[in-house]
Parts: sequence; C-alpha cells; structure tokens
Amino acid sequence: MMCKDEIISQLNELAENVNYYTGIGWWHFKYKGYQMVYIPNNDSLNTIRICIPHFDSAMVYGQELLTTAINETNREVKYVKVVILNNGSISINYDHKFNEQNELQSILLHILKTLCFAAEHLKSKLSEK
Repeated sequence: MMCKDEIISQLNELAENVNYYTGIGWWHFKYKGYQMVYIPNNDSLNTIRICIPHFDSAMVYGQELLTTAINETNREVKYVKVVILNNGSISINYDHKFNEQNELQSILLHILKTLCFAAEHLKSKLSEK
C-alpha cells in the first residue's frame, strides 16, 4: 500500500515550497516555475494524482483554438489529460496507478517532468494563431 507520507517526503526533495492546505486536504508546491498540487487519493486505489490546476483561463482564448489545442495536447502527450474546469480554468492532470514494484521517486519525477512538458506543449499550441 502506497503511503501519502512517502509521496510528500519525495515531493519535498524534488519540488519547492511543499505546503498542506487544511481545508481541502491537498498539497501545493512549485516545480520548474509551475504551481502544482498533489491530491491524495482517499479510496483503496493506489493512484497518484498531480496536476497544474490553473494553467490559464479558458476565457482568454477563442473556442475553436482552445478546443483544438486541448485535443491535440491530449492526443500528443501521453499520460496527461487537459480539461476545462467549471470555474473556467484550464487544468493539466496526471493520474498514475502505483504499486510496490514501482520506484516512487522515479515515478514522481516522470509525472512532474511530463506535466511541465504538457504545459509547454499546450502553451505552444495556444500561441499558434
């Protein structure tokens, strides 16, 4: 069984300013200039969820450009899912099923780097037109 404390310990080594938000139970941190959150999974599934919850505002872009950029990013960058939240924020999410055979630090580093890559990829797509 994966331990939330182990994840937090690894995030403290890999990222900056790892802080717990009591009201929502999430851990906020900064990695390579991006504000990210770790959302602990409270059910029995061993899933690590890390996301960039407010990459940008969807209202800044035209609907066609935004839809195309999000769809292309979702197709072209493995493991991430870009979505528009109800509050109009563009969120970039990564969920990973974890088991004891995985090496936690390698998995977390891969997640963080992939989220940064997806953010840059989406930024590029949104600036094309």
